[in-house]
Amino acid sequence: MATKVNEIYRKWQKVENNNIQEKTGTGFDVVLTLNAKAVAAGKYRIVFNGEARVKAGGGLTSQPKFRFKLDGAVKAIRTMQAQTEWDGRTGWDISQFAKGDTPVLTLEIQRFGGSETIEVQKLRMSIELMEL
Repeated sequence: MATKVNEIYRKWQKVENNNIQEKTGTGFDVVLTLNAKAVAAGKYRIVFNGEARVKAGGGLTSQPKFRFKLDGAVKAIRTMQAQTEWDGRTGWDISQFAKGDTPVLTLEIQRFGGSETIEVQKLRMSIELMEL
């Protein structure tokens, strides 16, 4: 079966946004969404990446916090340090889907503590069939 997956079904579905987005509130805000479709029944690897920082000019008391969700369920939370340098975070999950399933992947950002503006960039999410 591995050959069949590699030759026929190995498909990445991905979405990315490389623009800088600003976050000023304290609640979670959606910064990226991927509406995927399972090309075959099997195990899928789901990955997210993102970079964030505190916008220069503040007291560095705010921390960026990424939250990654699959169909509304939280799969990973990554809290970052309060700093003005870009810092990246990655998370992943493995899930089973039936052919034709339409999972929704969501990446959110929250400003945790403080009052500075948080910036996010280089956001990416992908889903890949691993095995049938």
